[in-house]
Formats: sequence, structure tokens, C-alpha cells
Amino acid sequence: MEAASAPAQPSIVRRGFDPVVHGLLIGFLAALAVIPIEIRSLFGLPAHPLLLHAPVVLIPLLGIAAIALVIRRDWLARYGVALAIGAIVTLGATNLAVGAGEAFREARDNAMTSSTLTAPAGESGETGESGEPGEAPSGEEGEDQQLDEHAELGDQLRIVMILFAGAIVLLVAADQARRRGTEGPIGRAATALASRRIDLALKAAVGILAAVAIVWVVRTGHEGAKVAWSEEPGFGNQDSPPAGVAPPYGEPGE
Repeated sequence: MEAASAPAQPSIVRRGFDPVVHGLLIGFLAALAVIPIEIRSLFGLPAHPLLLHAPVVLIPLLGIAAIALVIRRDWLARYGVALAIGAIVTLGATNLAVGAGEAFREARDNAMTSSTLTAPAGESGETGESGEPGEAPSGEEGEDQQLDEHAELGDQLRIVMILFAGAIVLLVAADQARRRGTEGPIGRAATALASRRIDLALKAAVGILAAVAIVWVVRTGHEGAKVAWSEEPGFGNQDSPPAGVAPPYGEPGE
């Protein structure tokens, strides 16, 4: 009589290089690598107003999905890799949008400086309240303050997204490494993160950072809209930009 066969064990991938786990970590580093990139224009238009739509849409969706997956453990196992890929893409898009914003602001400042230096003395919009050429009109001071606030919030959003995406990638990579039996340093790190306290702390961090990221992208977008569509004369008003500076969305070829 044949001995009863042992119950089948689930297949476990044991390898030093795991394409899923290591791929997520490499993707996160690639998203960080685009931080220095400052795209000035796309299709003849300023790049920032075009690129900003990606983080504005993706960050809230990513935040909601992340909160859902840390609440439902079975969802994390099923959709965690997709969530981590979404986090990497969103981080890359955010970094590109912030970099394009910095290039956009630099181009604006250069254009305003050039128009101020070349304009005849006493020309309207190129003199201050005292009538001296080269002084910024008082209306531009408020716009510059709004632009400073928008830029500062953008830099803060970038930091929040780095932490948020990093927490997601770490959570998912550790979960996948444990499930797939990944060996090497990654596997040992995943085992260390398997502690219930650490796991709960990491999930709590993901949930908190998700909420912060959603709030910050709304705040940043609101300040950007105030700069673009302000009723005050100057760069924020489509009808009366400073001399030599195109409106925020510009015209092709300008």
C-alpha cells in the first residue's frame, strides 16, 4: 500500500535577483533620477501647464487606492505591484512637473528683466509708482508673492511624493519578497519588516502620506490657479501680461 502523499506545497521563487522586487526598487530610483530635468517647452508651449495635469489627476487616485489597499490585506497581495508601479509613475510625473515649473519661472523672470531693461523710460507698466524706470509695478509684488507660495508648495509636494512613493514601494516590495521567497539582502530586509509593529507602522505611514499628498496637490494647484487667473494686472492676468511675456498658456510660437 502506497504511503499517503504529502500535501502539495505552494511554489516559491527563491533567487538572488527577483525581477518584481528589484524592478520596483530600480523604478523608484529612476523616478528620483529625473529630479534635475527641467523641460521648458512641449509642442511650442510652456511645458509646465501641460505636465502639471499628470500629478493633479494621478496623486488623488494614487492616494485613494493606497488607503484602500492598506486597509484590505488581500487587496495588497493582489494589486500591490500595480499600486507600486502607479506610485513610481506618479512620482516621476510630479518631479517633471516641478522641474518644468522651475524652468517656466526662470523664463518668465528673464523675459520680465529683459523687457524692463529695454523699455523706454516712463513707459506704462515698466515704471514703478515713483516713475523711475526699472522698478516693478506694485501689482507685480502680489503676483511674485503668489508665485513664491506656489513654487514653495510645489517643492513641498515633491518631498511628500518622494516619501509617499517610497513608503508604497517599500511596503509592496517587502510583501512581495516574503511571498516569493526572495533571497539575499532584500529577502533578509523583508523578513525584518515582517514584524507586526513595523508592518502596521509602514501601513499607517502610507495612509497618512496619502492624505497629505492629496491635500498638498490641491493646495499647490489652487495657488497655481491664482497665479494664472488672478484679476490683478500683470502676469497672472491673461488679458494684460507684462511686456514681452506671454500668458500662462501662451500661443504657439511665442
